[in-house]
Amino acid sequence: MTGPLALEMKTVSLALAGGEILREISVALPAGEWGFLYGPPGAGKTMLLRLASGSLEPSSGSVARAGRAALILHDHPMDDAAKALDIVARAFGGSDAHGRAQALMEDLGLEAYLNHEPFRLSRGFRKRLAVAEAIASGASLICLDDPFSPLDRVARARTADVLRAAAEAGAAILMSSNDASDGLRFGDRVLLLSAGPGARIVESCENAPRPDAAPEELAALPLRARIEAAL
Repeated sequence: MTGPLALEMKTVSLALAGGEILREISVALPAGEWGFLYGPPGAGKTMLLRLASGSLEPSSGSVARAGRAALILHDHPMDDAAKALDIVARAFGGSDAHGRAQALMEDLGLEAYLNHEPFRLSRGFRKRLAVAEAIASGASLICLDDPFSPLDRVARARTADVLRAAAEAGAAILMSSNDASDGLRFGDRVLLLSAGPGARIVESCENAPRPDAAPEELAALPLRARIEAAL
């Protein structure tokens, strides 16, 4: 997929007090593309997402974004005093915000939880609410830290459909995962990180999304073995 870049990271490195975490990371993510990030534990996937979104500054190199970024981490903070529907409507803004928010939440399977505060939701439902809020905000780049991990198969598929629709509307998505099938089913690009410290991107692979592929079809893909070797 080609087009204007939503994210461009050029030779980005990150070193913190404990030492070097990421080294010379370069990522070019066009608007409308969904990229999946894989790497072993401790490679710095979360830190890379934070750098991409602007919540963390690199030690060297440059990060350029076409617009505003949204970042959803495992401990994503939400307004626990507000109702779920109001949170998403507030992100949309405008006179029809509540109607748009309800439609989006229904697409994500949240119709029974419109009037729940986030603290009353399970981890999986809370994660989907965070996705809804990010999409409603109109972010041009959505960075997600393994958001599918607490979701069952049906919820994963519904959330993927919503994220794909956001990509088709022009958002770029950068998402970490620990499941090779996620990237093969839904990703336009797969990025493979080496082990740390000083992790690098060792491969950037184009992928044809296969959302309805059978598990055995995914298992036979050469890219599957490369992803699993990176985990």
